[in-house]
Amino acid sequence: MSSTNSNTQGAWEDRWTKPTFDMLMSVYDPAGRKRILEQLFANFDEFDNIRREIVWHGSAWKWTEQFILVDSKGKDIDILVFFVPNPETPQICVPLRKDFIDSLPMKRLNKFVREGIRSAVAKCAVEVAWASWSPNASTEVEHLTDLFKRKYKFMTGDKK
Repeated sequence: MSSTNSNTQGAWEDRWTKPTFDMLMSVYDPAGRKRILEQLFANFDEFDNIRREIVWHGSAWKWTEQFILVDSKGKDIDILVFFVPNPETPQICVPLRKDFIDSLPMKRLNKFVREGIRSAVAKCAVEVAWASWSPNASTEVEHLTDLFKRKYKFMTGDKK
């Protein structure tokens, strides 16, 4: 492993030094995983009232980027998505409440998203199911963007 790779992986694991988004993304291949993740985040950034924040989440998730829905005054409403930038397997984690899951047209959702939700629900012992995905293709980005859009509309009451 090169020293650059070692230093950037260390950025994710170094609890005492808050990394930048670019530092967290630097471990990924620019033509592969990095391009796919950046496409997903660019899609998320198109939504209004979303604030991004990098937060330490303990020994499992370490430095994690949160996509937070805020009101018109900038006050946090809820976290829509977590990005866990594990250098080996980055995860997109979406907390899903039962009322939102019940509102989803499960048969119309793409299999990639549907299976992630079903797996999370099967393991769920509390009120929130934690669905997670590690996108590897642009098509998976589009399906995750669709889920993000559905959750965003559900939480904002947007009927468009």
